[in-house]
Amino acid sequence: MNKTIKKKLKVLIVVGIIILVGIVVAIPKSTYEKWFGNNPQEDSPIVENRKTALVYVKNSAGLLVGLEAPITEEVNDDIREKWDIMTKHASSLPNGYTTTINVNTILNEYVINEGILELYVTSDITSSDGRKTAEAIAWTYINDEISEVKLFVDDIEVKKINDYTITKITKKMGINLEYETSYLFESTSTTVVYYETEYMLPVTYFHTETDVCSYILEKTLVQANITENSSFEYDLQEDVMVINFVDNIELNENVLMSLTESFDLNFNLSKLSINNVEKTLYEAVFNEIEE
Repeated sequence: MNKTIKKKLKVLIVVGIIILVGIVVAIPKSTYEKWFGNNPQEDSPIVENRKTALVYVKNSAGLLVGLEAPITEEVNDDIREKWDIMTKHASSLPNGYTTTINVNTILNEYVINEGILELYVTSDITSSDGRKTAEAIAWTYINDEISEVKLFVDDIEVKKINDYTITKITKKMGINLEYETSYLFESTSTTVVYYETEYMLPVTYFHTETDVCSYILEKTLVQANITENSSFEYDLQEDVMVINFVDNIELNENVLMSLTESFDLNFNLSKLSINNVEKTLYEAVFNEIEE
């Protein structure tokens, strides 16, 4: 090979390297994520090999329910997967269920800071379904590590969604509000979570009953059509609840989960025990959420 050919070959190699570097630099981050998988944000909740995620959406009656919805695009990031289900993949929700969030709303980034989830989204969020959107976001994301959610557009905190003014996005704001009294200033608010076969239905009641423990028990048992042999007594000591049914009673898994979720939500328990005259039916130990 003569010197001229060698020189031309070197030039071609250098030019090829420059072009390759230019292509690599020019490729958008989103394309890399599509090719090689999304790298989750630091400290993001990572859940691998999931097929569904629990999100809160509207059912055909207009109530918000917790539904295990299919994950259309796995990114191994719990926060993003749930957001995508409620927005760009909302058309994949089962028949009869719709999202409350404007489907064009993009989640740009998020941060979890001292129990507060900060979601940085596009301005489309402000044209979503008002209070129901705030409720859906709270119940979709709040867990043992997250006690509050804040929304930001262009680094400015969102204070209004459609005609609803946001004070604080937490589970304490209530969901699917039901008013059993017109004397709201004298009422107590209690959220009862009903577990059904296909979904979870939380309802926040405004009522005048003073015994909240009995109120939760009676609401749950009536919903499950358990009225016979359901006499009970309970003992609540600090954060430990013991429920004793006077007679033998069989409680299915949905009823047990309803009682578990409802009592923990309202009393922030560390332990729940459910018994009848013959045996311990159920025990649960909880993690405490700091708010």
